[in-house]
Amino acid sequence: MFSKIIRPLLIYDDRCFQCYKFAILMHKLSKGWIQIEGHYSSEELKSLKRIIFPIDYDPTIMFWIVNTKGAWGARSGIIPLLMEIIKGIFKFDHYTDDKYF
Repeated sequence: MFSKIIRPLLIYDDRCFQCYKFAILMHKLSKGWIQIEGHYSSEELKSLKRIIFPIDYDPTIMFWIVNTKGAWGARSGIIPLLMEIIKGIFKFDHYTDDKYF
């Protein structure tokens, strides 16, 4: 399931201003390597969330970092998030494609 993901995706609460600023900062620090998407923003993300999370789980209470190795939320996602930022810093191209598959 996670092997289809090309670039890391940061899912955040797009109804929260601080969460939005956090997501934008992570995107900029990684030079565009980390894609960002709000919990409530698109149908494509909703279908991805149905694949990743159990039906009875509400993933909107925290941010999630999703990459080829898995999905991590909140504090457990800090180290994978930092690793993706470092990968983005050392890549030479700036990434602009917004597709996560």
